[in-house]
Amino acid sequence: MKTEQAITRKIDQVMLNENAQREAEHESGTGLTASGLWNPSRTWLLKYLKIPKKQLDPFTLRKFARGRSVEDWYTDKLEKAGVLVNKQVAVEYRGCKGFADVIIKHDDLDFKLGEVPHEVKSITNAHFRRIIKTGDINYSYHLQACLYALGLGTDHYGLDIIASDDMREMVTLYETKLMKKAVNQLISEHQVVIENWLNDRTVPNWQVREKWQDIPMYMNYDEKWARFTQSQFIKEVEAIESQNAK
Repeated sequence: MKTEQAITRKIDQVMLNENAQREAEHESGTGLTASGLWNPSRTWLLKYLKIPKKQLDPFTLRKFARGRSVEDWYTDKLEKAGVLVNKQVAVEYRGCKGFADVIIKHDDLDFKLGEVPHEVKSITNAHFRRIIKTGDINYSYHLQACLYALGLGTDHYGLDIIASDDMREMVTLYETKLMKKAVNQLISEHQVVIENWLNDRTVPNWQVREKWQDIPMYMNYDEKWARFTQSQFIKEVEAIESQNAK
C-alpha cells in the first residue's frame, strides 16, 4: 500500500487560500459580537484594535467546513418541514451584533411560542452524548442565543444541538429573561474595557472564563497577546500603529 500525501497537502493549501480570500473580502467590525460575548475581555480589546487573528490551520478549517455542512443540512430540513421562517437574520442589541441561525415558528409544534430564534451548533457525537446524559449545554451557546432573542424581542430562544456523525438533533427552549442579566453585564463590561483604553490605555488583565481559553491552540490571537504585561501590550500596539502609519 502507498499512502498518497500530496493530495492532502494540495487540499490543505486550497482551504488555506479560500480562507485567506474570505478574510480579505470580509471586513470585520471592531465591536462586540454575539459569538464573542464569552471571550476573555482582552480579546475584545484586540478585536477593537484590529489586531490580526492567527491563521487557522487546515485541521481547524476542515472542522469548520464540517460544521457548516451539518448546519446547512439541518436548515434545509427545517425548511422542507415547513417550520423555518428565516435564516441568518442580522440582529443587534445594545451595539452587539450577530446573525441568528434560524427563526422557527412554533405554532404547530409541542410548545406554541410563536416565532423563536434558534442557535444551531454542530458537535461531535461524544459531546452530544455528554449533553444528553448531563443536560449541560455550553454557557456561551446560551449567551449567544439569548442576545438574538433580546435583539428580536422574543420571550424565548432555542438551542439546536446536532450530532455531526449521525445528524441527530436535540432542541431545547429557554426563557429569554433567565439569561438577560448575564448578557447585559457582559455588554457593559465590554463598554468599560473600550472606554478605559480610550481614556488612558488601560489593558485588562488576561483572565479566561473557561480553562480551555488559556490553551494556545484554542486562542484566536497569537499567545504573546495573552502573556504580555500591560506595558508590553501597549508597546506592541504602538509599534503596529507606527508601522501602519508609514
